[in-house]
Amino acid sequence: MNAGKYQKAIESFKTAQNYMPSNETIVKNLMVAYNNYGFQLKQGGELYLAIEQFENALFYDERSPYTHYNLGQAYYLTQDITKAKQNLEAALRLKPDLEGARRLLSKIKREEQVETKFQTINTMHFIIGFSEFAPIDEVSYVKTYLEEAYGKIGIFLDYYPTQKTVVILYPEGAYDQVVKGKPQWSHGVFDGKIRLPASKYKYSTEDVVRIIYHEYAHVVLSGLTRGNCPNWFNEGIASKAEDYAHYRDREIIQKYIERFGLVPIPDIPGNLGSIRDRQKATLMYIESYLVIEYILKRAGNSGLQLILKALRNGYSLRNAIESLFKESLENFNRKWYRFVIDEFRIST
Repeated sequence: MNAGKYQKAIESFKTAQNYMPSNETIVKNLMVAYNNYGFQLKQGGELYLAIEQFENALFYDERSPYTHYNLGQAYYLTQDITKAKQNLEAALRLKPDLEGARRLLSKIKREEQVETKFQTINTMHFIIGFSEFAPIDEVSYVKTYLEEAYGKIGIFLDYYPTQKTVVILYPEGAYDQVVKGKPQWSHGVFDGKIRLPASKYKYSTEDVVRIIYHEYAHVVLSGLTRGNCPNWFNEGIASKAEDYAHYRDREIIQKYIERFGLVPIPDIPGNLGSIRDRQKATLMYIESYLVIEYILKRAGNSGLQLILKALRNGYSLRNAIESLFKESLENFNRKWYRFVIDEFRIST
């Protein structure tokens, strides 16, 4: 169990329990092993398997607030809102100061005000929720491009989530009510579910497809790295994923770099979502995109995939990059800088 090999730990504890069925330490360890195994599965996007393990943990100790909290999160991400609320409320009865559970329960109640009359459709890989007033053609082409993204981003990153991803299409005005604290320039959100504002469909089909590819890439990265992917690197990959829908305008990139220059890789802000200035945010998204483009140019898709697998195994991004390229991040940054200058013919 200490090594994180929870399945083997469960097998051993259950064997021990056969010999000592009333031993409280064994029972407690079984609860912890099932809970931790469920958490591991949840981090990897295996939500239904995670739910099974959390339920097993509660069989050994139904008064574990953290297991109820974990189970509530998992049910929420599978769109089983009733069971999510039941478990979050149970967690708070057992531990009233469990702030994570309180925040999620509050979030659910806020979303319910908007989503109570939503309809849902199931595709092979997605659960799509939408307003009863949403035009059916909008829902139809979102469904089509989501499935297309599943295949193309799967090839790009060599990862195919086995669980269905929940996608919510919000009518105009409701998106801002549900997704609070996001910058105004945000075109979509992934917070365990993909959330898309229907007002964005006033743009061209090309814009909508780029948003779908971008947000779905976040889904893949969450499961592939078990959440261990720095935000700016995550955004860079998601931005690169947009090229599989429609290729990026290189002239815009060139103009931004000529006007604002380049920030060294170690100085890129960790969380691009915290940037409120639109121009600065655009520059940082461009830079993160160009870091991914440089990695792909030097090491190909397989090199990027190796970095992501290293992140999955607990490496820092610095260590993952240095391990792949056999050089310091500072030296990698200098070569990346020269690549960008040469690629876009920028005078220095």
